[in-house]
Amino acid sequence: MDSSPEMPAFYAHRLGAAEVGAPSNCLAGFEGFLELREGMPEKKIEGIETDCSITADGDLALIHWALLELETDQHGWIHEQPTAVARRARLKGQDHELTDEPIMFAEELFDMLVSDERAKDLRVLFEIKSYDNSEVARETAERACDMIIEYGLEDRVDILSYWFEAVQAAAAAGVRGRFTTHGNPDPETLIRELSAIGVKAIDYEQFMIVESRLRQFQAAGLDVTTFLPEPPQALIEHHLRLGLNGITVEKPVSLRQRISTF
Repeated sequence: MDSSPEMPAFYAHRLGAAEVGAPSNCLAGFEGFLELREGMPEKKIEGIETDCSITADGDLALIHWALLELETDQHGWIHEQPTAVARRARLKGQDHELTDEPIMFAEELFDMLVSDERAKDLRVLFEIKSYDNSEVARETAERACDMIIEYGLEDRVDILSYWFEAVQAAAAAGVRGRFTTHGNPDPETLIRELSAIGVKAIDYEQFMIVESRLRQFQAAGLDVTTFLPEPPQALIEHHLRLGLNGITVEKPVSLRQRISTF
């Protein structure tokens, strides 16, 4: 590969579950990812991404789909259900069949980030989910920030969300907010809006990033990441040349092993 900008950080989507065939965001998947990462030279996977939804009791469940029946054996919007419902839920696997895996909660992840030697250097993109309710997104982000600060993880965890309310709450709490933008927004408008709420990072999700717009974001001092689910070699090489700060993929260990010297 030709000489290019520095290699971006790589993040494992949904706690690295796909790497080991485990249900999304579960403890077994995270443990399996950590073991794979331990076997890599220089631990070349810098971070993880996970999803977060709040329960009616104010606890933070690490689950992608806030509508429980889409991912578990329980039903209803998780923010309308007591924590007990989420705790007795069992996750569906990669094949959509029910497993014995429970939902993981934020305190379990944060405990591991500060106490497990395998995870002490990991960065985290902590995605706030609330598909139809901005107020729930804000409340979830505020609760997440309280926990991040309690655990002393402000320098390692970003609040990631497509809700302005969530990233604004993060910025107000002193935690880095990272706004997810889909498609190709007008850079000047987005930069101005993010600056107004104190957000200095974005997740620019677009199959083929428009480089001229990316350069405007970078020139404005924004930290820019993107998400590429399972990119073919040519696509990942295209994105590596863009000088992004980070890329989230389903199987970063496998991907990193097949990337030639960059």
